[in-house]
Amino acid sequence: MEYRVDHPGFRRQALTVFVNGLSSPRLLLDGAPVEGRRQVYELLDDAGQAVTVTLKPGFPDILPKVIVAGEPALALAPPLPWYAWALAALPMTLMVAGGALGGALGGLAAAATMIVFRRDVSTPTKVVVSLGSSLAASVVYFVIAFLMSLALAQA
Repeated sequence: MEYRVDHPGFRRQALTVFVNGLSSPRLLLDGAPVEGRRQVYELLDDAGQAVTVTLKPGFPDILPKVIVAGEPALALAPPLPWYAWALAALPMTLMVAGGALGGALGGLAAAATMIVFRRDVSTPTKVVVSLGSSLAASVVYFVIAFLMSLALAQA
């Protein structure tokens, strides 16, 4: 998804951030990717002045914070509602019970929840998909744990 950066220095030029799941966000200027190093970009604003644009991770949210010319960070979208955070925390309980494997699967399911809550679909659909990803992570965890216990029992 693309999110427009609302900054007075970029009214005539379309400065956007493209976020695609778990990959690194990309900065676009008038639809074209901007080259940068470590999420730091040098651009010319509408007045032709050189400015630095930095994308900072918005952890735990999937959307980064945008810093233009050292000004306070700009939010790309409104904060997620409380129930999105609660649904994202649900699969993280696998971390407590399942160590590294549970943490990895729970983290993926939590990220999936964040991604789906940033999409333009109905709230019931978001909740169902979120609960489904939590359930899928739990099932995968228990299948892998069962297979590992069988392998250890045979050894």
